[in-house]
This record gives sequence, structure tokens and C-alpha cells, in this order.
Amino acid sequence: MLVSVFCDSNVVRSILVAKILKKEARRRNKNIKILTAGIRNHKDSSLIYKLLKIPCYAFTNSVHSDHLSMADYCIVMDQRRARAINQKYNFPKEKIKCLDIKDNYYLHYLFPPFKKKFDEEAYKKLSPFFDLFFPKSSDASV
Repeated sequence: MLVSVFCDSNVVRSILVAKILKKEARRRNKNIKILTAGIRNHKDSSLIYKLLKIPCYAFTNSVHSDHLSMADYCIVMDQRRARAINQKYNFPKEKIKCLDIKDNYYLHYLFPPFKKKFDEEAYKKLSPFFDLFFPKSSDASV
């Protein structure tokens, strides 16, 4: 199973979703490969990221067709990104899963108490897809 996960910057949301998926895969004793990327190019915003102490790797991975060519599913954070992935890369709508997680990851960096709430929200929105990403039988088709 290969899942591509996209948010705007590849800073918090996509990384958090990847961590949740990896943890769930270990719990279920399943294999999953996850690619993460940012949809926007944030080089113009680098000063803001430096001030917020957001890691530099946020700028290194942008979406390209390789992220989707072999992907079984694509996870995005909002409907606008889902439409963009479908239209620009012709990725099937039925394989795009939208979590509707708001772009407020900066709270992680400015107000650490929000981290737990944000993590719980991400888990809650991702968990309905676990059975899809981790089929019970080893011969289940995707």
C-alpha cells in the first residue's frame, strides 16, 4: 500500500498524518509506504518559518507526478487541494481522501498546549480510513 499525503507546506499536517499511519500500521502488523509533500512553494515565506522555528525540511518536498503515479490513495487536508490533485494530476476522485484539517499548524509552534488537541483531531479524522488503508485480509484488493 502506497499513500501520498499532501498539505500546503509539508510541515505539520502531512507529517503528523504520516506518523499516525505508520503507528497504526505497526499496531495492525501491516506494511505501508507513505510519501509526504507540500502543495505550495513557501520559499517566499521562509522568514516567517524561521521566526516560528519551523524545520527547513518544510521547503524540500513539493508535489510532483511521481507522488501519485504509483499511489493507491492520496490524502489531502481540504477540498480545494483534492480538486487540484484531481485536475492537475488526473488522480481519481474516489482515491482522494480529504481530512478537512485546517491550516492552523502554527499553533504547534506558538502555543504548545494546542499540539495535543491538534494531534487528537488529526487521529479522529484519519481513523475512519484505517480499514481502507489496512485491509483485514492479505489478499484484499485496492
